[in-house]
Amino acid sequence: MHSRIFKVQPDLKAEFKKLREEEYYDNGFLDSVGDYVSEDTDTKEDYEWLADGTMSELYTVRFEGMIDLETNDEGDTVSMPLAYLDIDVDKTKQYVEKVLADYAEKVAKDPHFALSYEGEQMIDGDFGGFYIEEDGWGYETLFRFLVRVVNLHKEGIATYRLEGSLDYHM
Repeated sequence: MHSRIFKVQPDLKAEFKKLREEEYYDNGFLDSVGDYVSEDTDTKEDYEWLADGTMSELYTVRFEGMIDLETNDEGDTVSMPLAYLDIDVDKTKQYVEKVLADYAEKVAKDPHFALSYEGEQMIDGDFGGFYIEEDGWGYETLFRFLVRVVNLHKEGIATYRLEGSLDYHM
């Protein structure tokens, strides 16, 4: 199965650092989740896929043109979409609280649920089939990322700059 990893940057003034497949060679992802990663993907199509994802009622992807990036020491450049992920914190908080309440209810009825595959998938499942990579946090499932967003931003809209995507196979 193929899916995607999306890199996000919360500091909108930080230098743009495109996600590279080399970052995934030694970070544990290839040993635990995927069997390969590749930059050979259409970033604009990937962002559009994210915009139409199964949880897109919680966020929007906003395109703002293109950005030119140097790709090597010789100064070669590549253009990619400049896009932002705007997360509705209020809707996301409601969603996260519902999932966690449903999980707690099932664990209360059957403590073994917490150790089951179904229990694991309820909290750490694919939630759309992709991972989010954030500087300083590494990769994580969309649900864990959304829990962190809710904890950091109590209300309103949380904006993250998208900085590339990788294809992965598991």
